Amino acid sequence: MRHRKQRYYESTNKFIGPKALYAKKSEVGLKTVSMSGLQPHGIRLSCGVPIMLLANMDVANGHCNGTRYIVEALADDIIMARATTGPSKGKLLLIPKITVTRLYQGVSFQRKQFPVRVAYAMTVNKAQGQSLDRVCIYFNRASFSHGQTFTAISRVRDPKNLSIYIPGDMEAVPNIVIDAAINQEPFGTGRRTRTRTQPESDTDTDSESDLEWESDSETTVL
Repeated sequence: MRHRKQRYYESTNKFIGPKALYAKKSEVGLKTVSMSGLQPHGIRLSCGVPIMLLANMDVANGHCNGTRYIVEALADDIIMARATTGPSKGKLLLIPKITVTRLYQGVSFQRKQFPVRVAYAMTVNKAQGQSLDRVCIYFNRASFSHGQTFTAISRVRDPKNLSIYIPGDMEAVPNIVIDAAINQEPFGTGRRTRTRTQPESDTDTDSESDLEWESDSETTVL
């Protein structure tokens, strides 16, 4: 039985560079900064929780940005997790805190934190390139880039293990297609069109109760 006690990890943040640039800025405010590729300031974890790696830790063995894991053990400065997707599936990884440098309001700062975030679901872009056993797609809004709908639907190995939930009155999902990308024309010369993706009857809109899953299951929600 897994130990379910929670642990809460806070990042440490500091400005770097000439002090004159940040003399009037407070480092306390850095904990509220959130941007792409930056670890969250606060992470609440327990064993059995699904997480996503936000950095390339061991590319040769498949421990890359976007890989999903299940937390196995927690310590002050180390997370032990087992991969559930990708070429590293089934392998353990020891994840340390790392330091990342970013620019905020014209001043560089550093954040030290575990490069992970809780991942009960992931974006379509993060799922790109992965082959998954079961997928539930939540289309709470239309796709906004070329082929994004196709990318989401094609992540599952077997179409029978695909569920699609479309909330509200939307009956079909627009699939954005840029003609130049298909016809190999120079960028900017093609038309931007929309096709309509209508779910098959056996994978049509499910009720919310059908979309519940256990935290350590193989179902991936996009």
